[in-house]
Amino acid sequence: LSLKERMEHNPYVQPTAEAYAARMRNHQALDIDLKSSDVHSLEQMRKTQAAMLFELLWDLGAYIFIGVCTGLAAFCIFQGVRYLDLLRHGPTMAWLGEDRLVAAFAWWLGLSLAYGLISACLVVFVAPEAAGSGVPEVKAYLNGTDVPRFLLLVTGLVKGVGVCFS
Repeated sequence: LSLKERMEHNPYVQPTAEAYAARMRNHQALDIDLKSSDVHSLEQMRKTQAAMLFELLWDLGAYIFIGVCTGLAAFCIFQGVRYLDLLRHGPTMAWLGEDRLVAAFAWWLGLSLAYGLISACLVVFVAPEAAGSGVPEVKAYLNGTDVPRFLLLVTGLVKGVGVCFS
């Protein structure tokens, strides 16, 4: 077959931009939604109203629980960063006011290095999977890939404490 004939038989090659746009409108990620499948529709029709209400309330409770836990984690991280910042900058500013520049710089530099060292040691020795942003791991997990030690409590704690110190 010639190149032109192969291109005509290739379903991914469209002759015009309009044909390509029309093809793309027919294929969306939302078309694969579980709730639009026939199996899911039949399962929903078999449920009683009480079962559907229970499922709705269970989902709502899960959403509220996840939101509260996320807000609590963010509050703890914020307070931790605030306390560590006060610990580093409080004496530094006081010593700068007393013209003790070397002491102020040594304190600021020493605590900055200590914070970085604590954060790095936690990740290296306690939970290496806490390194990085975690976005690739979340994407992999949501796509069905088993990410070892990703959802352990120690991983979350190391990530939170490491963020505070970094």
